[in-house]
Amino acid sequence: MSSLVDSRKDQRRAKTVTRSFRINEAAFAVLEEEAKRRNVSTNTLLNQQLLQYANHDRFFKVGLVRISSVFFRRLLEAATDEELARVGEALAIDEPGAVMLERSGEVTLNTTIEFLQMVSEYSGLYEYSQTKSPNGMVITIIHGLGRKGSVLYSAFAKAIFEAIGYSPKIRTHEHSIDFEILPNKLQEI
Repeated sequence: MSSLVDSRKDQRRAKTVTRSFRINEAAFAVLEEEAKRRNVSTNTLLNQQLLQYANHDRFFKVGLVRISSVFFRRLLEAATDEELARVGEALAIDEPGAVMLERSGEVTLNTTIEFLQMVSEYSGLYEYSQTKSPNGMVITIIHGLGRKGSVLYSAFAKAIFEAIGYSPKIRTHEHSIDFEILPNKLQEI
C-alpha cells in the first residue's frame, strides 16, 4: 500500500526534511523565475511539484497526457452526448479503483471521495467542494468545459459511485454538476 503525502492544504503543518539535490542550472533558473511570478518561494514551488508527483502523477502508470483545457473542451464538443456518457462510464471503471487500491488499499465511499478530491487538487480538471445538507452530503464539481463537460462528469460520477453501491442524485448545469449522498450512506464517512 502506497503512503500518501500531505496535501498542499496540510503543508504548513507537515514535517519537513533537509536534503541536498543537484538540479540542472537551466531548470533551476526557470523554477526561480516561475516562483517570482507566482509570488512564492522556490522551495514552495518545488514542493508543490513534488507533491503533484507523489500524490497524483505516479499512480497513473500508463501515463498522463497533458493538454490545454481549450483543446479538451473542443474534443468534448466533437462528441455526442451518448458517446460522452459511455466515455464517462468507462473512465470510472478503468482507473479509479486501481488508483484507490494502490493509494489506500481499499475502495470505499471515503476513498472514492478522496480520489475525486485528489484529481481536483492535482489535475486542474475541476474544482471540488462538499457540504452537508439537510438530506446528507452534496458534492459539487465546477469545471470550465461547458455542457459537454457536465455530460462527461455526470456519467463518470454516476458510474464511480455505482461501483461501490451508491446511487447519488446528480444534477447537471452548464459548468458544474452536483450530487447528493443520502444520510444512510454517510455512516462510512
